[in-house]
Amino acid sequence: MPILIKSGSKTRPLWRECLIGCGLFLIFSVLLFYTARNLEQDYRIYRHGIFTNGTALKGYPIKGGYAVDYKFNYNRLTYQGTTDAKISWVSSAKFPTTIRVHFLASDPNISRVPEVRQYSLPWLEIFFCPFFCVAAFVSGAFTVGELLQTLERRKGDRKGSQPWHLPAYPKAWH
Repeated sequence: MPILIKSGSKTRPLWRECLIGCGLFLIFSVLLFYTARNLEQDYRIYRHGIFTNGTALKGYPIKGGYAVDYKFNYNRLTYQGTTDAKISWVSSAKFPTTIRVHFLASDPNISRVPEVRQYSLPWLEIFFCPFFCVAAFVSGAFTVGELLQTLERRKGDRKGSQPWHLPAYPKAWH
């Protein structure tokens, strides 16, 4: 059933705040998950990673910067990856070129190329992870609060009607 608002009505649509809160909660939760995962991988590589020589295959522009495709060998297997790159590094490199790759021996698919990356320490992720956590919590609390207010408003609009509960069954069903 669509929600219709009279043009002269002073009441706001009840669904708008809940929809905004749910959307913010989903966005901040996804950003929190992505940032926490990258931070965890960077920490694991920093603590337990090993270095090897690899090959930067090509550099190309992407939205907001540059990227570099690379490959390296470990235990007679070839692994490939892509990393964000500094513009100065991409413009000065002659592809293919030798690079140092930092990776986890337990999972070589998790790798980084420190000399090529935009930043070598995840300072932004360390800052944004708690921010996204708090933002997701606040937007979730906002959504719950708006839902409760909506239920109270609807309950108040139905004065004299039965409170919120399941309707009584006919006696024949008992």
